[in-house]
Amino acid sequence: MYHIEKSLGVTPIETVSIHPERPLYEACRRMLEARARRIPIVDIDDETRRTTVVSVITQYRLLKFVAVNVKETQKLRKPLKELMKVGTYDNLATAYMDTPVMDVIHMLVKKSISSVPIIDKQGKPDMANVKPND
Repeated sequence: MYHIEKSLGVTPIETVSIHPERPLYEACRRMLEARARRIPIVDIDDETRRTTVVSVITQYRLLKFVAVNVKETQKLRKPLKELMKVGTYDNLATAYMDTPVMDVIHMLVKKSISSVPIIDKQGKPDMANVKPND
């Protein structure tokens, strides 16, 4: 892909990655800064001396690691509403089941968010339309 981009005179998209020897905190910071849901873990192959993807770290894996291994952190025991930087509590973007998809897409882009809860006309989650695996 690099050669194609170079021949077309297109600036390649910066790829966020991390080396396996770097700390977990740094990986989290890079994911946040890049707004990435996953980043490759890259190292230099001993035989070819080329950069190689050895694994991928995902948001899910990070959350699972924290849930399993970080029991002593006091902030993890506080209610979410006390951790004001976790979640949205004011001006929450919502939609109804009959909201046009394009309206929801525009909302996602305009507010720079990744999801919109579907509510019923009383403002409660529309659980009638949620399947057990959602």
